[in-house]
Amino acid sequence: MKSIVYIYLLLLFSNTVVAQTIEGLITDTSGKPLDAVTVIIPLLNQGLITNAEGRFKVKVNPGNYTLICRHPGYKDVQFTIVAGSDNRVEEFVLKKDTLHTGLKDISQTKLAEAIIRESIIKAPSYFDAVKWYESENYQTGILTLKNVHSLIDNASYRFGKVHVSEFKDKALFQEIYYKTEFIFPDFYKTTVDGINGSIPGNFTDKGAMDIQNGSIYANRFGNFISPLSHNAFRFYKFRYIGYYNNEGNVYHRIRIEPKVKDPELLSGDLYIEESSWKVYFAVLKSESQGLETTTSISYHDFGDDISLPVSYFSDVKFNLLLSKGIIRYYTAVKYDNISRSEIELDLPEDEEPVKKQVLTNELASKREDAFWDNHRLQPLIKDSTYQMISVPDRTHINFSKFWLGKVMLGDYIAGNDTTRFSLKYNGVKYIFRDYNYVDGFWLGNKFDLKYDINGKTNIEAYPYIYYVTGRNRILGGSDITYNYNRRRRGQLALNFGSRSDDFNNLSLTRYQNYFASLVFGENYNFFYQRDFINVSNSIHLNKKIKVAASIGAEKRSGLSNHTDFNILGRNRIKDNIFPNDRFDRTYYSVGVSYSPNSYYSITEALDMYEKKVTPVLSIEYQEAFSSWQTNNSTYKKLKGGFSHNIELDYFNWIDYKVEGGVFFDKGANMHFTDYQHFGASDLLLNLNSLFDSFLLLDNYELQTNRYWVNLFLNYSGKYVLMKYIPFLQGKPFTENIHLKTLFTPDIKSYVETGYSISFNRHFGIGTFVSFHNAKTKKIGIRFSLNLRAFKFT
Repeated sequence: MKSIVYIYLLLLFSNTVVAQTIEGLITDTSGKPLDAVTVIIPLLNQGLITNAEGRFKVKVNPGNYTLICRHPGYKDVQFTIVAGSDNRVEEFVLKKDTLHTGLKDISQTKLAEAIIRESIIKAPSYFDAVKWYESENYQTGILTLKNVHSLIDNASYRFGKVHVSEFKDKALFQEIYYKTEFIFPDFYKTTVDGINGSIPGNFTDKGAMDIQNGSIYANRFGNFISPLSHNAFRFYKFRYIGYYNNEGNVYHRIRIEPKVKDPELLSGDLYIEESSWKVYFAVLKSESQGLETTTSISYHDFGDDISLPVSYFSDVKFNLLLSKGIIRYYTAVKYDNISRSEIELDLPEDEEPVKKQVLTNELASKREDAFWDNHRLQPLIKDSTYQMISVPDRTHINFSKFWLGKVMLGDYIAGNDTTRFSLKYNGVKYIFRDYNYVDGFWLGNKFDLKYDINGKTNIEAYPYIYYVTGRNRILGGSDITYNYNRRRRGQLALNFGSRSDDFNNLSLTRYQNYFASLVFGENYNFFYQRDFINVSNSIHLNKKIKVAASIGAEKRSGLSNHTDFNILGRNRIKDNIFPNDRFDRTYYSVGVSYSPNSYYSITEALDMYEKKVTPVLSIEYQEAFSSWQTNNSTYKKLKGGFSHNIELDYFNWIDYKVEGGVFFDKGANMHFTDYQHFGASDLLLNLNSLFDSFLLLDNYELQTNRYWVNLFLNYSGKYVLMKYIPFLQGKPFTENIHLKTLFTPDIKSYVETGYSISFNRHFGIGTFVSFHNAKTKKIGIRFSLNLRAFKFT
């Protein structure tokens, strides 16, 4: 008898804790299913969203639950349902709401601006309200291909053994379950625990996930300028559409229009609650790189000024490489934890924070039906056109896996980028590394060798060896670095070798001289033989201060031209300079860089053009001493400077770099090689920077062994002159105005100024004019491809 009672109680208890499924169907008053309706379960902090058939589902513990159904243009509806043992589908009907537009005494623009100003005033308090949260997210995506170009079709078969055209007009399905951790103000860690389906990840990232990593109450909303940013009126126009009176709550509908067509600006509608000036609903549109995205976001009030999104619906139209299609993403959000208290990132000592991380569980793509049955928040659409097939993702194609790619681009000889030891060959680019009239052809290669010691320290070596045909000798050497402190960027380096070097290594790249010498019979650069060894060490004392020191010795001697071969048979060849000189050097240097109030490490701060950071100040002392070699160059040099990038607003910024220096205690043997040279090149096609080099000056025209001051000042903006032309708006280039100056006691004043357009900091075209002591010197057009930034030289 006791056993029977025990079994009965066990069964009864089990029945009360087994999760039940709530399924719902939402229609309008005509019975038509409503797509992308938000369903909120306040007790669970759970948001849901209906699929194209108007259906949703969720597993909950048995009990009574209040559901709020919400959709723009419809009245909110609230229901209470009982989650029990039956699995019936609950049906909900939404009624159209009335849009009132009868405010005639106030202009639409003025009323909209007044409402937006109230929201902007309140935005910081709503943004600051949440310091941390953890959420669970379920996302489905449906991709329909409308047109597939033959090139894409053939490439997909070549690399993935499937013709993408086979899926034309078929709906490809994908579902993702992921967790997000947010830490104020802008740290988002996304962990994908389950993924099932076939939509390429680059679409999902850009079309659906980007906008989820941000707050509309912040100045930046993901990758966009928020329409509620503190200077929103500089970028947006606002128009009043009307208001809804929903159960006594007034919601104003405000139309957003960007003042210029730019991928960082949004358009669409905001639905703003009058009593709190919170965003109740947002419909936001963006265009970028062949994607037209409309995202609808539903917000829910969690109390204490906390308002967070509970659902997203993204409709993405793409037109890429003559292939067209549509993707629809549905995302439901549940908040497991929400906190108003600040917390700190828990990071290992040697790691820098990454603001937006996306991690994938190694089991994510191997989840079984039981996993999806627990986490799926929409019923699968029972339609034979919905496919779950593996379509090639171009983000996973690695051309170096093919034999031609290995030869051209290089490949690992031993190990790979994940193994403890690896050795890599660097491809054709390094086989024929150089050609000049001093050396002839360089034939050989450069190799990459890496060894991970303990996960925190490693050794990198980059040996190279070449035979030079003109001088009939071997050149070689290596750059070896011991990385001993990841967080502080501690690096101990040994560099040695025997090779030719340019007298001015800030001027024209060897690649440009290579091409001109081989094809056109012209040489721009002059070289000397350098046999050297150098030991250096650098480390960040903290995020603001970096120190460095080095010591080295060099045997240096002049060279003569040894060949005159060129393809066109021309003879514009200049003799090499200082062919018979010997000018050895033994030296040391110490330096320090300082970036006040910088969140970034000094290494990142020095990359000032890519990140908006505080000023970077630097000072260096160098001394060449001793007489144990031949004709030792002796001098002392002190130089310093600072650089700064000042963001004026999201579209405009100023950057400048000032440097000055002085030589003293110069010996009689101080050689031209050790003078202060400057980045300069006077060629139509230029491989130097538009921003911090002289483009109308010969590379050996100006140098000094006394003192100097130079300034590079650049104003850059997305909309300065040309881009106000309507058909150029939104195009991916920046307009720049340049001022570059140099003062030395030998030439007095040299100035260049100009206007350019650039597609990034490394590629552009501009018109420049130069002045020498206030007199016009030269005018020219310059095309720039800054290879130095890519470390090709």
